[in-house]
Amino acid sequence: MPEYMKRTALFCIPLLIAAIPDLLATRLVEVKILDRDYLVVCFRDGEVFYTEQGYGPSAYSGHDYSPGDDTLVIYGDELDTGLAGATGTWKIISREDENYGRKGLEPVAVHRKSKVNNTDNNWNYRLDHWIFLKLPHPMQEGKDYTLRISRKLEAGVRKESFTYDNFSNESEAVHVNIIGYTPDSPVKSADLYYWMGDGGQRDYSGFEGNSVWIYHVDTGEREKVGSVYFWKDDDLEAEALGRNLTGSDVWNADFTGFSKPGHYRLVVEGVGCSAEFSIDANIYFDPFKTS
Repeated sequence: MPEYMKRTALFCIPLLIAAIPDLLATRLVEVKILDRDYLVVCFRDGEVFYTEQGYGPSAYSGHDYSPGDDTLVIYGDELDTGLAGATGTWKIISREDENYGRKGLEPVAVHRKSKVNNTDNNWNYRLDHWIFLKLPHPMQEGKDYTLRISRKLEAGVRKESFTYDNFSNESEAVHVNIIGYTPDSPVKSADLYYWMGDGGQRDYSGFEGNSVWIYHVDTGEREKVGSVYFWKDDDLEAEALGRNLTGSDVWNADFTGFSKPGHYRLVVEGVGCSAEFSIDANIYFDPFKTS
């Protein structure tokens, strides 16, 4: 072997060794903010990738399958759910919020939701996990925070930093019609709810009366359009033959009185914002054409 190849091989060995812990662990997807009291840490144990180039024996033949149409990629060891469910695995620190400080605090409770990501033709699969961290103190608007993750979890990432900002933190608890609305839509509103797996429903009764704003994505302007109010009980007997798929009471943020065309986020005080949506007279043209 030429000398330069030996030097290259010796240089690569430590890099490969350093990469091994990440290769042997579940994958940290992201850290999200559910609301001022909860963080959501998302993990993925693996996923199925599908071949969809439009050629091969099974192309354009309905539900036919041929080898190579899908590949299950496993991201090492599955998440250690016992360790992920321990409060000592996590610590929240902040130089700007004195409730946490540089030493930081552990969450007061941890909940989990797990479900299948997708499957291959032989029903092989891996799970996605959502870990809900109940914070000891509400986060403060505009403050920076860092979540530290125990090395024992082998997530490949030891810390994630973020800013708590209601106008930019998209929360999965704020449900709008992401297709959008017409200016004269008879109802424009968002539902506020979330189900946290073994933590049950998120109780937003303490948020009733909180302000609701329209945030103009293009200009940064904001307009108050209403407040949060309670809408519907989680009535398992009356809904969907006893199978209420929200799993939660539902609160509402109504903005029917707002009709100006534009591109927006709906913002709920103490929670966060919705996915972006538009108000436009022709908003349903593309979905109609596609369907």
